[in-house]
Amino acid sequence: MLYLRNGRLTNSDRVMLWFGDLLTLHRQFVSEFLLGEGPLSQDWRMLIAIMAASSVGCEYQYFLMRDIFLHSGGDPLFLTKGVSAFPPKLRALTDLIYVLAYKPWSLREDPRPVYVLLKETTPIWSINELVQALVIISYYHGISCFCLAFGLVPEVNFLKDFSRQEEEKEKEGMKELDPSFTQDLCERLRKYSAEEQDELPAELEPKIAFVEEPSDTPNKGPAVEEVKSPLIERFIGKSSGVFESFSHKNYKILKDTDFSWKNDGFSFVNQLFSELTVSLNAIFEEVNTMTTNSVFQTLNTDTSALRKAINMYAKDIFGIKHANYPYKKINRLMAIPLKTFIKRSVTVPANITNIDYGRYHIYSFPPTEVAHVLLLVQQARIEAELIYGILAAQSVLKS
Repeated sequence: MLYLRNGRLTNSDRVMLWFGDLLTLHRQFVSEFLLGEGPLSQDWRMLIAIMAASSVGCEYQYFLMRDIFLHSGGDPLFLTKGVSAFPPKLRALTDLIYVLAYKPWSLREDPRPVYVLLKETTPIWSINELVQALVIISYYHGISCFCLAFGLVPEVNFLKDFSRQEEEKEKEGMKELDPSFTQDLCERLRKYSAEEQDELPAELEPKIAFVEEPSDTPNKGPAVEEVKSPLIERFIGKSSGVFESFSHKNYKILKDTDFSWKNDGFSFVNQLFSELTVSLNAIFEEVNTMTTNSVFQTLNTDTSALRKAINMYAKDIFGIKHANYPYKKINRLMAIPLKTFIKRSVTVPANITNIDYGRYHIYSFPPTEVAHVLLLVQQARIEAELIYGILAAQSVLKS
């Protein structure tokens, strides 16, 4: 049906076909926020999607949205010149896109990027326009991280412009599968299910040797710059993208009891865009609940605890904690290589190479399970960005 309706199956469609119901929900959601009713014009929505994908270095989504933009009658000058040719009101969005991409938690302390849009830009942004833009930005940041971390390349007719070619040294990552990694994770899940307790037995301390994080992985050290393509830099508005790790010294942890998507964010956005909000929430629910009840082809395995741990860990990277979740589960259920891969996927996905897949034993996973892990990470990132964006908007509205 997808081929008959669109005349092609994109590489992302092929991956998402592993999760048919989720693919349907994603396509419905994208159709609603790109083509449905709303205060922003369709060409602006597409340009915002291009800006968001470009800000995290995702050429794949840039090429897809460029194609849609041109086929919808968009002005080619905007693609040639980039943000410098955008109307001033749209160009003013670049600072907010940058902050959401690299330090969204800072909006809680300093909502200035949102304040400028709602109070100072000429003409100013309405709250409806801003929220619609927030949904587009957060979604395309999330889906771009998925595409980058999974290693999707553009369709064949875009490859001539694609700059991210595999380097010879990346082939070093193509190592033989390490059975100890799969055995370790299966054992963790088995013991967890058998014990039915928050803290796993001490013998389940990581069995795999510590894996040193590459210098470009955000930690407590200096900020990290992502790899960027000259082709998309014209849509960023800043010369570089630098992910800044969440610092407990400089920022407060956001607890779900203070603000969460489920209890607060959903109702706020739903007042403005009910159909869009319901569709987005359906995606969140599907990502968090879908399962084959297996891992590494081991059937009848309850993976709910692992799925929850992945989602909680990804949110924790963005400074969001759930009051009732025992975070010791994360270290008990996930060894360091998997945690490091997740961290890189959500922070510097454009820097992930074949070497990472070998270094962190990701080749031990079936491709469908790698995709599922990254979908959980993607969902957490979208939710985190929406939460901080909405909090900033509410703060400015009250001022």
